[in-house]
Amino acid sequence: MRQIIKRWAFILLSTTIMVFFSEKMYWYTQGYAYAELVLFYMPGTYIFLLAVSYFRVRGFWAMFLAASLYPLYVEGALTGIIVADITGIMFFYFIGWHTTVSVIFGWYFQHKLLVQQRIRALALSSAAMGFLLGIWATVFWIPENVNDPELIAEGHVLGQWPIADYALLLLYLGVIYTGSHYLLGRFWDDEFRPSRLENVLVILYVLFLVSLQLITYTVLGVTFVVLCILILISLRRYSGERKTVLSELGGGIRFADSLVLFLLPVFAVIGYATIAAIRPRDSVIKGYGDLIIFVQLSYGVVLFLYSVYKVLRTDVTPDDSP
Repeated sequence: MRQIIKRWAFILLSTTIMVFFSEKMYWYTQGYAYAELVLFYMPGTYIFLLAVSYFRVRGFWAMFLAASLYPLYVEGALTGIIVADITGIMFFYFIGWHTTVSVIFGWYFQHKLLVQQRIRALALSSAAMGFLLGIWATVFWIPENVNDPELIAEGHVLGQWPIADYALLLLYLGVIYTGSHYLLGRFWDDEFRPSRLENVLVILYVLFLVSLQLITYTVLGVTFVVLCILILISLRRYSGERKTVLSELGGGIRFADSLVLFLLPVFAVIGYATIAAIRPRDSVIKGYGDLIIFVQLSYGVVLFLYSVYKVLRTDVTPDDSP
């Protein structure tokens, strides 16, 4: 029972970190809602961790490929966006966002810096990412987003927020993010070996959601299916007897070091306040918002295809180094 509690605490805390980037730092207009988002996203985290464990993922590119399953669940099985897009463009965009920013940067890279006590790199990466995300969040100031009927129906508080209100929200999010990383060090699972029952229940739930999306979008879902098969075949080719990437991230984290993560929400507020002080035209805000999306889409394509290439060319050895 203790191992089960530790394992699900590991999943919960990992998901909380990923949701911080996948939802809260961009969709700040949602306000303080957090717990329900974590619950919705947890199966995606589970599938990613299961792939890491089952295929014995250790190298960076194999981990990136396993992390590509996360947006396939979130924006495919859960929301249907990827399933409905036969072109695959939305998949590559979410690779640039969910996989790269949420899993690789937020969950892997920043936690690795904490474990290795590389505080300068942690501070610089937190400040840079926070400033960028604070600027990106300002796209909700432009009329086309302020008047978005879908967002209004979902209860979003759209438009430019007073700096004090935004800062208070970021303080709340920062406490969650910092605390999650610190606690994750306490509950880290070096192996992640859930029971057969846990695997069956989660996989059946995911397949149920996928089937609903495929029934809805029928032939449009062919790209989604192909992507899933491509990732799983590539990881199967890579699998071998080795330690996983989870083993290199284990170990306790000093509480004082985890506080450095607060630079991320602090610099997000600075970025948000900077745009508020400059107050560029709406066309400028839309322009850099579109540019960020284009950049994410571009490197999403490159990183995903390169990860498939690297994984398929990997020589399987008993102790494949990262």
